[in-house]
Amino acid sequence: MTEQLKIAVTSDWHLSNNNKFFNLYDVQLLIDKMAEEADILLFLGDFVNSHSKLDAQDRELAFKIAHLLEKVSIPKYGLIGNHGRGELKKILSHSGGLIMMNRDRYSISNSSNSQTLGIIGIEGSFDGSLAHADYAPRYPNSYTMRRRIREVSDDISFLKTALKTSPYRHNIIAMHYLPGQSTIGRESNRKHYSLGSKLYEQIADIYREKVFAIVHGHAHLGSVEGKTHAGIPIYNAAIPALFRRSRQITQQQFYQPYIKLEI
Repeated sequence: MTEQLKIAVTSDWHLSNNNKFFNLYDVQLLIDKMAEEADILLFLGDFVNSHSKLDAQDRELAFKIAHLLEKVSIPKYGLIGNHGRGELKKILSHSGGLIMMNRDRYSISNSSNSQTLGIIGIEGSFDGSLAHADYAPRYPNSYTMRRRIREVSDDISFLKTALKTSPYRHNIIAMHYLPGQSTIGRESNRKHYSLGSKLYEQIADIYREKVFAIVHGHAHLGSVEGKTHAGIPIYNAAIPALFRRSRQITQQQFYQPYIKLEI
């Protein structure tokens, strides 16, 4: 019998000193539990609540997160998301040992080398293709939209090549932004255009024989599970979405705010 690979995925902690919903103690419990139950850890971004430059409080939080990650001995991969950016990435990578991804490919095998998983990491971006019919982007030709569309285009070129050349039967696509519409859930119609791009799932569907699943964060009000048009499973690992689905939050009971997959 082939030994399984277990993957634990989490996203969107948005830690801050004012966040009573999810705090550093919760992070410690979460990381310990994930490391106990999985062979591979995936962190899909938005560790802290700063949008760009870290302030003093968020910088302190970042080093505390890195200290917790440093203790984890199993492979761990991360994306930065749309909060924190450059300095946070450096702290988590250099001080926490987190392998940060953006248009990167990795592989990992089980202890018997009988199963190998390909990990394709993309931050992702948006291009307006998920826009609700009543709320198209207000400034479709703005510098920001043009930059975002270029980012998606570069992502798609990378993803197509990564899947086409992957020698592995099982690959996980790890993103921050949404790969399509199926996990948008209850997100505001006005925000749909900026949540991701349908082009990601379209490329995944072309190479569906090689894609085990797509995992992402970002959608706090999104659905936890969805599928591409070709049936590839999509999982939203954003903690607010997981908590809302579970309704199992108590001070006495630890709830697992992560997605667990087995191959």
